[in-house]
Amino acid sequence: MVQGAVYDAVDAVDAIAGGYGSYLPTPAAGPTYSQDAAAATAAFRAAVALQRVDAVCIGMG
Repeated sequence: MVQGAVYDAVDAVDAIAGGYGSYLPTPAAGPTYSQDAAAATAAFRAAVALQRVDAVCIGMG
């Protein structure tokens, strides 16, 4: 799940150069956006979302 989020984020930044199709609908990124920053942010947000789901599933959230 995290790798899919990273792929989509980097692909959104690279779409101007003829990127590949994304797995999920992804908003357009500006031409000055950083691929590194997009990948780091996507990985962080996906990992946090997964952690919250796990906490709720075991009754801690």
